Amino acid sequence: MKVYVETYGCRMNICDSEVIVSILESHAYQYTSILAEADVVVLNCCSVREIGHAKTYQRICELANILTANVILCLAGCMSTQLQEDVFTAFPRLQIVISPTAYKKLPEALADIRNGKFKHLYVNGEKSDEVYNNILPTRVLEDSVTAAVTIMKGCDLYCSYCIEPYTRGERTNCSYDGIMREIAAIRQAGYQEITLLGHIVDMWEGKRHGVPIGFAQLLDDIAKSSPQQRIKYISSHPLTFSDEIVRVVKQNDNIMRVVHLPVQSGSDKILDKMNRCYTCEQFLKRVEAIRREVPNLHIITDIMVGFPGEDEEDFLLSLELLRHLRCANANVFAFSMRKGTMAYKTFEDNVPDEVKRERVKITKDLVNQIQAEQMSALIGTIQTVIAEREEKDYWLGRDMCHRTIAFPFVKGMKIGQRINVKINHVINNQLIGIAQ
Repeated sequence: MKVYVETYGCRMNICDSEVIVSILESHAYQYTSILAEADVVVLNCCSVREIGHAKTYQRICELANILTANVILCLAGCMSTQLQEDVFTAFPRLQIVISPTAYKKLPEALADIRNGKFKHLYVNGEKSDEVYNNILPTRVLEDSVTAAVTIMKGCDLYCSYCIEPYTRGERTNCSYDGIMREIAAIRQAGYQEITLLGHIVDMWEGKRHGVPIGFAQLLDDIAKSSPQQRIKYISSHPLTFSDEIVRVVKQNDNIMRVVHLPVQSGSDKILDKMNRCYTCEQFLKRVEAIRREVPNLHIITDIMVGFPGEDEEDFLLSLELLRHLRCANANVFAFSMRKGTMAYKTFEDNVPDEVKRERVKITKDLVNQIQAEQMSALIGTIQTVIAEREEKDYWLGRDMCHRTIAFPFVKGMKIGQRINVKINHVINNQLIGIAQ
């Protein structure tokens, strides 16, 4: 029997899909990338934004018209935790809804459906089961250059706009031994880059040989155990990205010089309503301390516009913050109200959509301007790039700061190969260089 998986949302969902495939392969299933071959179709769906639910329901309806009657359709991912059993009434073609804590039960659930024991199943599990310490992902869904390792899930900071603590639950850490076992398998498989994933990776805690350690020590151990691999981690938090972690980055040349450090707003009023637990001044001081230790560490941030109560002054403060920070990049989002969050219970979504759209545009234009200026400063420098894919007559790869660099086709070049590239120009915020 064959299983086909569609994954929506963040990189962590891709990791979860790999775990699903691994569990099913241990029960005689075979992964297929071709929908028409599938005996089981799994939709692994995200619940971060309301629009994700609508797209999932639309996809279920599309599949209902495509799949033959013998194909079992399953819905997995954090979206599943927001659903009740009445979803089967609304979408009868959907046969299994399974939460992220219950993937070990999927083979049995599939057997029960196939044998006619049940027509529909809603499957839940224990919170402690979600980290899947002893299951090595198959890595059939990832590219051949980068392998991701989930080191923790969940969050207990409860930002008012965020649904994750309610869908993924509070923080659960993967074990040190389980993480290092997965890292060793990645090295053996020949991957060039390792990405450590967590809703807030800085908050990972575990035990090494019975002694409690934190993320800084874990990161150091991984970097030293894998000197030939680049190490990346995502995402961090202004409250928990500690001086100790910064020192580990500084001391290990194979840890990529980039950190995702979301600020969300340049207004203290809005940050307080978001329950971010820091001020803009505190964020800026944290960034200054980081840059003193590792001047070439690129900071990528997030900006959310249109949060309830955000007026023009609040918005302008966010733009001012971005001009001051001059981050390598910023992900810009319009606030989207999520049922079940503190914001949903407390605030009115009172910023008009057209205002949100305009603020997104203005913010993105500023981000692009800053990025273009920083990229122009790289002209003439040489960057070490790992080749990731071919596109027409160019190779595309990323450097140690996670910047994508294009360079003309090199005969004999292979995916995963490292090469020095001299930057000679920038086109539409795309770095272009020549292999050296």
